[in-house]
Amino acid sequence: IDIIALNPDQSYLKNKPKNFTNEKGVSMVSGMAQELPFKDETFDMELGLYSATYYLPQYDSEYRHAFKEIVRTLKPGGKAYFYPIFEDLYQSKLFRDLLSDLNQFADFHFEELGEEERDSARFRLVLVKKSGEKLVK
Repeated sequence: IDIIALNPDQSYLKNKPKNFTNEKGVSMVSGMAQELPFKDETFDMELGLYSATYYLPQYDSEYRHAFKEIVRTLKPGGKAYFYPIFEDLYQSKLFRDLLSDLNQFADFHFEELGEEERDSARFRLVLVKKSGEKLVK
């Protein structure tokens, strides 16, 4: 398994933890979710931990662009997991509209977390890219 970690902070990349860089198959790339520096249909799986779903909701156009980029860079049948999904985001019309707008390209579902998995979030979002039409930059 190859793992690529994306971080928008270039200074972090220069000072990344030594144990991180020693891991075989792990690399770090500088970039932002709104402009992923990868080719179309690159990944089988993407994981967003405290990322797009946490930082972007107040910026509708940025939020939409980030999710389009995630779909664009997934292979057909590829999955993206997003955690945490807080209750206010889960209930948000903006968030539901965004998912609805991408429905042509991906299926979405929410998984409710068990008590042992929860901190202040109740949900995880799972996105599965559909086969067929490509979402391009």
